[in-house]
Amino acid sequence: MKRRYSLIKTLIIFLTALVLGAVSLIAFNWLKAHPATVTEVYRPFSRSVLGAMSGFWSFVPFSAAEVLLYALILGALCFLVRLIWVLISGDAPRLKYLLRKISVLLLIAVVAVSSYYALWGMNYFGLTLGTELGLDVKKRSSAELYELAEYLCERTNELSLLVERDGTGAFSPEYTFEYFADEVAREFSEYSGREEKPVKYVIWSSGLSEFRTTGIFVAYTGEANVNRDNYVSSLPFCMAHETAHRYAVAREDEANFMAFLVLWDAEDPALAYSVHLAALRYTQSQLSSADREAFLEVSRKYNDLVRYDNQKYSEYWSQFEGKAAEVSQKTNNAYLSVNGQSDGTRSYGRMVDLLLAWYGERG
Repeated sequence: MKRRYSLIKTLIIFLTALVLGAVSLIAFNWLKAHPATVTEVYRPFSRSVLGAMSGFWSFVPFSAAEVLLYALILGALCFLVRLIWVLISGDAPRLKYLLRKISVLLLIAVVAVSSYYALWGMNYFGLTLGTELGLDVKKRSSAELYELAEYLCERTNELSLLVERDGTGAFSPEYTFEYFADEVAREFSEYSGREEKPVKYVIWSSGLSEFRTTGIFVAYTGEANVNRDNYVSSLPFCMAHETAHRYAVAREDEANFMAFLVLWDAEDPALAYSVHLAALRYTQSQLSSADREAFLEVSRKYNDLVRYDNQKYSEYWSQFEGKAAEVSQKTNNAYLSVNGQSDGTRSYGRMVDLLLAWYGERG
């Protein structure tokens, strides 16, 4: 009787996983085919839930998701050891035990994936941010790209002179991670009309650097997590990028643009400088491919402070070119491709299309 009950229990778990997976797949595919519904109905829901979750975890100054991940890894190792022990020792009917554990793992996997898309993942399939903001995103000429680069270079030069610095030209020590996190949250709150919680730092930020990762948004906790070891001039941009993800802006190019849109006229010039410097890098990268001479012409106009920050930024990230970085990029490419960004990490650079549309409207 006990064995029969155990078998029925395993079957129920397995069928529950299949039914939940099928229902989720049908629902998410329907939403995927209706981007307007994703934007008008799902996205506000996603923003509300993620905002509430980030508020719940705000009492922890560091990434709670990171700690939970370590606990999950430890639990998975204990599970694996226990599974191997039972299969080797034969303390329980091996086949039935294995089937039960497989059913449980399948249910956990289905719940995890379904929860991810229910909370945040469907935002990849809504209307584009350009459409939502009414921007005229279209193919532009290299002359327009050059004009944008010129504007960004001029503005970045101006802002670089307003940033508090020490005697070497480096950012003032007053610009701490916590200061930037609070200021970015305040600026983003003004834009969103709700209270945005500051981003969290990742305890193992050195590990993120090894994988050339500047930040991670975790939908399960609603936390925007940032690599605190990143070069200081880039921190506000990265913080705003991850906060944009929490604001249900999923696509990478759109999160980049949202970061710029929120901070381009920030009260503290250090924040505005950070997003202009990032926008200039992306624009110059595109201009380099479209018109090399124009790219060099703009590059020659960088002032010494902009050159200094670009050099320090490059020096920091050039330390981490290796196997770990390659694995990270391939993994991120695969993840982005699954979620409709077929060009993978290259999609980050499409921010320039939105910048061109924004700049064109400003005249």
